[in-house]
Amino acid sequence: VRGDYTALLAKYDELISAAQTLELAPAKGLAARVVQAADQWRTLDDDDTSACQTASRLLSKLQKTELAWDYLTTPLAENSGESAPWVALARSLAGDKQTELADMAWNRAFEFESTNPEILLEHARMLQLEGRFTAAKSLLKQITSADWQPRFARAKAEAQILWNAM
Repeated sequence: VRGDYTALLAKYDELISAAQTLELAPAKGLAARVVQAADQWRTLDDDDTSACQTASRLLSKLQKTELAWDYLTTPLAENSGESAPWVALARSLAGDKQTELADMAWNRAFEFESTNPEILLEHARMLQLEGRFTAAKSLLKQITSADWQPRFARAKAEAQILWNAM
């Protein structure tokens, strides 16, 4: 099952990439076909992680950010009370230059652990690398202006250094 659906979605990926290369709009209904294939795969496979990640990647390429986010976060639902899976997801997305989705994952991670400024600091670094200085400065200000537990003094000092450098 995985092999068949991986192959099908790889063909959809080729169509998307070809359209992007030629600067054409993707085939009409391609996003719906990606969703249909991913959903069929998910019903047949006990582990829906690969189906969700593949669908998310393709939908992101099709500029269907919210739908891509939904697929990407479906496997994380069972760990919904923890920040660690969201931090890992944010790092992975940032590494893949999927800044918009990474931004959403960083925000979700901080929702689960709002007493940890290190999440904000790493998020701010990613934004800074992507040239989103206003958003990065906002997070740095949030870190530097709040009172955190003493164990986060290094994060606060580093945020101040980054703030001064911008």
